[in-house]
Amino acid sequence: MKMPLTKHWCMNKGCGFEETSHKIRDGWKCPKCNGLMMYQVVKKDKR
Repeated sequence: MKMPLTKHWCMNKGCGFEETSHKIRDGWKCPKCNGLMMYQVVKKDKR
């Protein structure tokens, strides 16, 4: 079973790292600048 699709981005606006994947990056540092990261689960509307 896959993990939910999640968007991850760096809190440092100058860095610009952004990724959308099924990987779990909760608690990880940004791979580009080693800064803090935020995440949000992407929800799909099934209408």
